[in-house]
Amino acid sequence: MFRSRDDLPTLRVTSLSTDADDDDLRSLFAPFGSIARANVVRDRETRESKGFGFVSFNLKQDAEKALAKMNGFGYDSLILSVSWSCECYGGGSRTRADVSAEGAATGACLVPSPCFVCVALYPCMTWTPRILTRV
Repeated sequence: MFRSRDDLPTLRVTSLSTDADDDDLRSLFAPFGSIARANVVRDRETRESKGFGFVSFNLKQDAEKALAKMNGFGYDSLILSVSWSCECYGGGSRTRADVSAEGAATGACLVPSPCFVCVALYPCMTWTPRILTRV
């Protein structure tokens, strides 16, 4: 069964070295479970790593284990910082798809303080500095 990117429990990994690549990230997190995708974000022109990346797991439990063990882990002379990729949904306890479905069912936007990425992805949300409304 295909799952969209929004349905996968995804971790954001920062403090990666500029030499890190997708395979390094995948091998670093592989011991914690099945990885759906792993990618290091790169500069469009130089193709050099921007120092962060994302790891999506197939199971939330695997992502939680990785988060607990890898946050603060020393790798390539740097200390990794690992967090849920989007804090809007209770630190990964719910996915964007969960919130979107709940909002559609209730007619209310259930995200207390969405990040600008979530606002861009979901047309049911509008963002102003202090007000979130359903359009």
